[in-house]
Amino acid sequence: MANAENAKIQYEGGQSQSPMAALSDSGDATTFESGAALWSRRSGFEPVIRPDGLITGGAITPAASGTDNAVDVSAGTAYVGGSSSPFPPQQMSLVPAPLQATRT
Repeated sequence: MANAENAKIQYEGGQSQSPMAALSDSGDATTFESGAALWSRRSGFEPVIRPDGLITGGAITPAASGTDNAVDVSAGTAYVGGSSSPFPPQQMSLVPAPLQATRT
């Protein structure tokens, strides 16, 4: 299952145009390669893709205080906008959804 730990997206970005050409299949129907030379041919400039989401912690449990409609959330870290952001433990109130009147 893909997650922020093992996600991988690679691309070659450049300003030079190349004519369209069919890609060759390596035989596994997964890896396709072009016979054209890549634009940059430079290593060490691979993109880092970090989707927003939980990295560590963030366990949710019933509130230790016994408060109705509340949960405790443990401290943790999450990727937000590509940056790792720590968050402290906290108690969160859960507001029940209001009842909706229906016509019969």
